[in-house]
Amino acid sequence: MAVWKWVQKFGNNVKDTLFSKNGSLPNVIVADETCIQVGNRYYYLYAAICPYSKRIIYFDPYPMRNYLATLTFFKKIIKLYGKKPDVVIVDGGPWYRQALNQLKIRRQVVCGSIRNYIERWFETLKDKLRNFDVYFPHKKPGVLDIYRGKEENFKHVINWLSTFVYYYNRIRGHMSLGGKTPFNYYQEVLC
Repeated sequence: MAVWKWVQKFGNNVKDTLFSKNGSLPNVIVADETCIQVGNRYYYLYAAICPYSKRIIYFDPYPMRNYLATLTFFKKIIKLYGKKPDVVIVDGGPWYRQALNQLKIRRQVVCGSIRNYIERWFETLKDKLRNFDVYFPHKKPGVLDIYRGKEENFKHVINWLSTFVYYYNRIRGHMSLGGKTPFNYYQEVLC
């Protein structure tokens, strides 16, 4: 329980500054979404990664995977970093075409290759999420949780994801980056 409480407290403290102190937005980002289970409900976790530094640029969970969720995700990235990426590399999901066209961002559909970075990150995330859920399972929402809404019922997930992204970007070294963390690689090599 002490670990769970620490993760919740740490995640809550870093979630607001996690991306604002993450560096600038690269010209090219790779974006994708994956389905995650929280209790007895499913959500789509959208995430964007820098293909050069392997830095997670942004993440956000949505109850649906569609044009509006995709548009909202990219609008939040633009608002957070103050600019648009030149190119977004995605899979063939039809929700990307309409959203990125509306924002006037060039979309490049790629299978494998550079998209493997985000797929690999999702794999790492799900491995950790599965392990954490074994020891700290999410309670099924009760009647009170339903009335409180998404924010109250979902806060622990955002805190956990924030802690994980902080760990991934700033603590965990990557062999492909010469043992550097994505954030250190970005600062030392790409800046």
